[in-house]
Amino acid sequence: MDPLLTQSEMDALREAMHDRGGAPLVRSVDLCADDRLLRRALPQIEEAGAHAAECLRLSFTRALRGAVTVSPQPAEILLAEDARALEERTAGRLVLSCEPSQADVPLLLDVQLVLLHVQREFGGSLEANNPGRGELTGLERGLLARLGPSLAEALSRAFVGLGLRLRSRHAAARACVTNSWPRQASVIALSWRVAVGSVSAGVHLLLPHVVIEALRAQLSGERPGGRDLRWRTQLVEQLRMVEIEVIAELGRAQSTLSQILSLQVGEVLRLDRSLTEQVPVLIDNRVKLRGRPGTRGDTVTLTIEEIGES
Repeated sequence: MDPLLTQSEMDALREAMHDRGGAPLVRSVDLCADDRLLRRALPQIEEAGAHAAECLRLSFTRALRGAVTVSPQPAEILLAEDARALEERTAGRLVLSCEPSQADVPLLLDVQLVLLHVQREFGGSLEANNPGRGELTGLERGLLARLGPSLAEALSRAFVGLGLRLRSRHAAARACVTNSWPRQASVIALSWRVAVGSVSAGVHLLLPHVVIEALRAQLSGERPGGRDLRWRTQLVEQLRMVEIEVIAELGRAQSTLSQILSLQVGEVLRLDRSLTEQVPVLIDNRVKLRGRPGTRGDTVTLTIEEIGES
């Protein structure tokens, strides 16, 4: 979807649109089409994320064999480079395949959660496994991969209303999914806090624009790839409310400085235009209209006779 104006053009337009008190007449708008779509989708995605908390709780309860609480966190819009940094510093990396976009997305689990899963499966001490490390062993990745289908199914149940389906592919040894995303692209980050006893860890799902674009019809009622007509209509309405100065030029006169300084009240300046000539109307210092002056009661009027720049 192409933006109507570039961001720099919109910034310049907003700077010029102020009322006499200095208050802006239009709100700040980011014209990046990808970013606009994600910001419009954010409330519905966040609502699905809140529903996913209960689905994830049931999945983790079965896997960890204990009382689990899952708390949804506020959704964020990140730059892809920030999402990449998050994937790199999170040890538990599940690669999920999305439908209908056919794109891969990362589901990230803090290492404490993975180690707790290992402890519940094989015993041992959680503290002894150094929960601060950034990589998992092959055994730990294998156990995480076994947990992947259950987590993907839980998320799919939460997102069923939006048509998003997730399938677990594998557990990755290192950051790989976000490497292909353009650095300045926008990404929706959904996060949950999982608490099991004294252990608390984060779970993060990163959804790039391509995934949200595939859900556009469910999110906004528009066809995929269609223009953002609602935003365009709002922008046009805001522009139509902007006040502009209109100047009707009755005529001009040439005079020397000494003549101006010697003017007295009651003296007459002769202008270069007759009473029967059309008067140019200037908008932004450019002639856009022409008309004939007149009166209506005690008010000076102008009857428009020509429209067009000259």
